[in-house]
Amino acid sequence: MAKYDLKALPIGYEVHGINLKNELPADIVDQIRKDTIKHKILVFKNQGVILPQRQLQITRWFGDIEELGIEEHARVKGCTGVLRVSNDELEGLRGFGTSGFHIDGGFLHNPCANSIYHIVSCPKAGKTVFIDLAKIIENLAQEMLLRWERLWPVWTYKQILGSCNSGPTVVAHPLIYPHPLTSQPTLAIAMGKIKRFIWDMGTATERKATREESTSILKEIQNELDKNVQYAHAWESGDFIITDNLAVGHYADADTQMTKEEVGLRVMHRTCVRGKFVPFKNDCIPIEPSITAPNSEELPSLTDLELNLPDDVVKDIENRIEEIKKEELPIKD
Repeated sequence: MAKYDLKALPIGYEVHGINLKNELPADIVDQIRKDTIKHKILVFKNQGVILPQRQLQITRWFGDIEELGIEEHARVKGCTGVLRVSNDELEGLRGFGTSGFHIDGGFLHNPCANSIYHIVSCPKAGKTVFIDLAKIIENLAQEMLLRWERLWPVWTYKQILGSCNSGPTVVAHPLIYPHPLTSQPTLAIAMGKIKRFIWDMGTATERKATREESTSILKEIQNELDKNVQYAHAWESGDFIITDNLAVGHYADADTQMTKEEVGLRVMHRTCVRGKFVPFKNDCIPIEPSITAPNSEELPSLTDLELNLPDDVVKDIENRIEEIKKEELPIKD
């Protein structure tokens, strides 16, 4: 017997016939987890307003909460893992997630596993756009695929980890790597945030991409994003979305920033699940969830993570990261 009804979307499925405000049997929770992995996006309809405490409970179905350095004024009082996003700066964080397709927590060594969104106050306009990252890779020409396989994007912009503001965070991930749960190839992207790339990181042929190369690569990636199927979700009151953050990219379109006088008040609550894997070329490396504790004084190094990588690989990667830091690249939002 079906536990709930699914209706196909361009990417993922709408979910009907279930009330997330209720405590759910273990088998239904397990099915939701499986369907999230299988379908990548689940849009639960007609949920009314789910309290932030309940959203945190649902988020924990998938793992530990990742606070992602939520700024104090954007935290839901009493629920520090819930980010409050709004088109009114008095109600929450404005201008968030609008720079282009990205995965949440890409600046961490272990990007977020899942992202969960709930529209608390629904405006007349403003969509969240999703894209299937595996499909992008599947549709690449062979020559481009081989080139992308050699690339490591570098996150070099200011982030806050928990309550700690330690300046620029520098993390490199392979652009293409296997999803830790499905083994499907996926992408580590943050359009508008990534500015530089490394070729063949950790190998004898490693080198920094020039600024001109990096600009060209970013244009190439954006062209491929534009060519692939996207799902622009038009929010309706009561919508509650669970995504596999490593499988789909997303961004908030420009209309999400229209004022409340133009479209009405927009308030969204977002939570994230702490990632348990470090992206790597041949396999994702499991780590202990406590490694990225939100109140850590510093972002852990590869050595701190105890990844069991060969010593020469760890040394090469960390040397390259130190060289990038010394460049003092401009930090842009």
